[in-house]
Amino acid sequence: MTETFTPGRPIWCAGCGDFGVLEALISALDELQVPAHERMIIAGIGCSGSLQNYLSCYGYHALHGRVLPTATGAKLANPELTVVGVGGDGDGYAIGGGHLVHAFKRNPGVTYIVMNNGTYGLTKGQASPTSAAGFQDNIEEDLDPIMLGLSIPGSTFLARGYSGHPTQLLQLTRAALEHSTQGRGMSYLEVLSPCVTYNDTYR
Repeated sequence: MTETFTPGRPIWCAGCGDFGVLEALISALDELQVPAHERMIIAGIGCSGSLQNYLSCYGYHALHGRVLPTATGAKLANPELTVVGVGGDGDGYAIGGGHLVHAFKRNPGVTYIVMNNGTYGLTKGQASPTSAAGFQDNIEEDLDPIMLGLSIPGSTFLARGYSGHPTQLLQLTRAALEHSTQGRGMSYLEVLSPCVTYNDTYR
């Protein structure tokens, strides 16, 4: 079935960091020689929620904030799958924040990649849990999910990369996939990925 699927064309803005995450994920899966029929990409909402449409493999668009329970269920149903959950900071840290805490604690054998752009880009730039104080009148300090993960004893793989550094991002993505596929638990990779349209901190 995966052989007949033709990936769609990405809808992201020119310069969006999601392109870098997509390229790193494709390259890492290919380098690790994971067959297409053993790949399962589960995406959430927001700009990154369409990422599964751009790979020739099984994909599922989960409900708002429910990437991690869906990914965990897929892995439990078929342990042979390489299950990768992807989402943005709104999906992963707002409505999905409770699931992230419990996933760190349970440590399921999935990879979770969060593209953190510090804003709700798809809905035109509202403040997200990782927006800096002062952004769009946000009065709260930004959430640091790596520190959150470090505070939970079950966590076994926490990493942070940058969408503008493709060599490092590929290394981190590959390491994350190796960790989860070798039965060592959940790998969590946060990718700092400024929104070029609504929160352009590249400048």
